[in-house]
Amino acid sequence: MTPPTAPHIYRLNGVEMAVPAALANDAITEKLADGSYEGDEARAVDRCVRPEFRVLELGAGIGYVGAL
Repeated sequence: MTPPTAPHIYRLNGVEMAVPAALANDAITEKLADGSYEGDEARAVDRCVRPEFRVLELGAGIGYVGAL
């Protein structure tokens, strides 16, 4: 049995995230599991951000969009 403090591991669009159990509420884990977590933001990164850009992300949460 996994201890309650162990992080949950999710993989979305090539980004592997270890989400601390304290942040892994039902709404977040459901969206991470079905691939819809921050979907609009991820699509915006794909459309708008280029390798030469510098980006400041405020309110990074679990860091998924920043990792993209």
